[in-house]
Amino acid sequence: MTGTAKPTVFIDNDKVIVTEWRFAPGANTGWHRVVSQFEIAIRKQLN
Repeated sequence: MTGTAKPTVFIDNDKVIVTEWRFAPGANTGWHRVVSQFEIAIRKQLN
């Protein structure tokens, strides 16, 4: 499965990677393996 979400990397260094993912309706990141610790912050636009 190929991901359809759009990533933007803001910071990528030896201590941290900060990536924003944009999801259109039905979008996904595809199958992948996570090899480091991570934290998720979810923002939702309210109309």
